[in-house]
Amino acid sequence: MADTGRFDRDGLAHLRGGARRVALAALAELLTDGRLRTDHADRLYRVDGAQAADPVEAAALERRGDVRGALRELSRHESVRAVGERVRRSGLNRRGLLGTKPTAEGARLIEEARGHRRRVAIRVALDGVEGIPEGPIRKLFVRAGAGPIRGTGDGGWTGTGGEDGGGSGGND
Repeated sequence: MADTGRFDRDGLAHLRGGARRVALAALAELLTDGRLRTDHADRLYRVDGAQAADPVEAAALERRGDVRGALRELSRHESVRAVGERVRRSGLNRRGLLGTKPTAEGARLIEEARGHRRRVAIRVALDGVEGIPEGPIRKLFVRAGAGPIRGTGDGGWTGTGGEDGGGSGGND
């Protein structure tokens, strides 16, 4: 889902936090715009007529169960792995000692995207759970253990005491 000719939600999310951030940004966008909803037990369901704008959203719309499980499953989905491959092939990140990190061009792209934070999906791609507006959707992800979190650089996740500092991405 392109925001400009230079970056998209999924590529930015992968640069900032790896596969799990891609899953988080897609699920947050679908819940925020109403294409996905939760029932009384916080289980996800697709709204009738909901359409996916890209392969990650298509996979996200097929998720069932709770948000925690959906994040886990979606972050391992082939469409999310393809995002990681696309980012690597584009030269926007490189492997470092502690995982992947943005190249100079990747860092420039992240900075450029900061000017396009009006859309929730871009805020979530850049900032993780902290990018979701306060309210019930954000609480869903916090309850699911999705935040406040940050990438550890090795594909893992750790609590940060209330602030999501982004991360160098994961090896996923």
